Amino acid sequence: MIIAQLSDPHLVAEGTIQQRIDPRIKLSTAIDSLLKVDPLPDVVLLTGDLAQLGKPEGYAKVRELLAHLPMPVYAIPGNQDDRQNMRDAFIQDGYLPEDSEFLHYVIEDHELRLIGMDSTRPGGPGGGGLLCQERLSWLEERLSEAPDRPTLIFMHHPPFRTGLGKLDKEPMPGGDAMADIVAQHPQVKKVLAGHIHRYTERVWAGTAAATAPAIAFQVTLTFDRGASATWHEEPAPILFHLWHDEEEIITHSLAVGDYEGPFEIVRQRGAK
Repeated sequence: MIIAQLSDPHLVAEGTIQQRIDPRIKLSTAIDSLLKVDPLPDVVLLTGDLAQLGKPEGYAKVRELLAHLPMPVYAIPGNQDDRQNMRDAFIQDGYLPEDSEFLHYVIEDHELRLIGMDSTRPGGPGGGGLLCQERLSWLEERLSEAPDRPTLIFMHHPPFRTGLGKLDKEPMPGGDAMADIVAQHPQVKKVLAGHIHRYTERVWAGTAAATAPAIAFQVTLTFDRGASATWHEEPAPILFHLWHDEEEIITHSLAVGDYEGPFEIVRQRGAK
């Protein structure tokens, strides 16, 4: 099973520039790059901040661009998203709950069981996430339902520390409690997030964990928690997570955009 992860496209209204870039072009280019991968992914996970300020026109553009993908796409909200506007835009796809407060769900249709977690906290400081007791209980119940099924959890806010400067200044409320739950369920093979606009990888709660780069723009790499958050114009890799009925998920990255190649690798005579 091949899972592509896109995160933080921050789509805006037609003709609007965000952080000196056009997020629509960024997402369109990412989708074009994804469609060149052979074989194509089985599913795409979209880990939050779909539409800047949660505007309906942003979701309309996201849907227009995602329509080019032939495989299922599963989206989860981020701090920029509006739950109701996102629900209205994606409810026709059949995986979002129709009437619950939180937009989390379980997908049972693939080799890996997919659990999408809603970690958003509307009005929270700095766009930070929250895992309240209701959400934690929901997760524990879902994991307890299928202890023998390999499972992947995806969400917007990382419940773990990433070491990335100011964005990692405070731990996510509820993150330690989620770690306790995940540690008791060895069927969880990986936890995926977005939000921090950079790729990170670590071991957490006895499993693998990662954050995806942003499609829109990348936050400057700094480990100084007192530094101001700035951004860089640099390639935005798509993450690909491979599951082959093994004990772990293997992650690869692909830089978005067109580059020269492919070229045949020619070995010199005598080289091993």
